[in-house]
Amino acid sequence: MDNCRGGSRAARLNCRKRKTDGVNQGFLWLFCRRLLINSGGRFANRPYNLKHGLKYRPLSAARETMKIRLGMSPISWSNDDLPQLGGDTPLEVCLAETREAGFVGTEVGGKFPRQADALARVLAAHELALVSGWYSGEIIRNDLDRERERIADQLALFKAVGASVIVYGETFQTVQNRREKPLSNRPRLADFDIPAYGRRLTALAEHCADEGVPLTFHHHMGTAVEMQTEIDALMAATGEAVGLL
Repeated sequence: MDNCRGGSRAARLNCRKRKTDGVNQGFLWLFCRRLLINSGGRFANRPYNLKHGLKYRPLSAARETMKIRLGMSPISWSNDDLPQLGGDTPLEVCLAETREAGFVGTEVGGKFPRQADALARVLAAHELALVSGWYSGEIIRNDLDRERERIADQLALFKAVGASVIVYGETFQTVQNRREKPLSNRPRLADFDIPAYGRRLTALAEHCADEGVPLTFHHHMGTAVEMQTEIDALMAATGEAVGLL
């Protein structure tokens, strides 16, 4: 596995850039809140880092054929972590306004159906595709078999409906949805066995890729992977199957 922590800043950025390559999807998703990039048929979910001005160029062979589609997150209407924020906004409003604004894809949220046929019908009614969706993972403490059991239903749903990627967030002991807990009480990656965590997360990502739905990791406030140093440590400990948003 690459070590993304050593060398110059440019070397570390290039290392994280390499770590995000995934599988063939055939289009480019530019997603509000996240940048999902396909360069020349090779799917990549890569961060666009405004601080460092990090940009990615498509492979020369596909510069004339790459397509761009825009997707939106339903968190702009209803917050699953804090349901009091938009909790009374109907899913119909979210999807209708997503399409009216010109977006052609969406993440799933807490109000979306969790049966493949029902989800496909809801999306089709608004001419929307399924881009991705958050998965609350806990493989930082679980073994691989347990986490494969936990992700199985969502992975099958995403595969059936044609999602481009599944977004993994590490939620063990998270305080992101705990208003009574100060953010300073969040778990710290350094308190866990990072190499072992990286191996299990990589194995889970490889399993998802084998099922046709690549896994990408999303760092999040209030979780064990929040700070830049924690992101670097995670990416250094994981294999090529683990993308980064």
